[in-house]
Amino acid sequence: MVTLTACVLDFRAMIKLTVREVAQAKGFDNASALAPATGIHPTSMYRIWNGKATRIDLDTLDKLCNTLQVPAGLLITHVAISDSGAKSSGRRKSR
Repeated sequence: MVTLTACVLDFRAMIKLTVREVAQAKGFDNASALAPATGIHPTSMYRIWNGKATRIDLDTLDKLCNTLQVPAGLLITHVAISDSGAKSSGRRKSR
């Protein structure tokens, strides 16, 4: 029996909201100022503003886009995260 171990890099991705940066560039100082302008509940806006939101509805994204007058792609960025080192896939191949 022959055992093969493959080396696999573990790549994960993260979606990051850039609402704070865009809003500040448009003159909104904080989440408290942006929430009423968008009609988004203040608690939800704080999560979005501080990068703590784990999901966002399309309706919410649309409100942000309309208020800030930017396309959705400007409010979202994709960041690839790589673990240091390699992990074994644990595959075995027999003869």
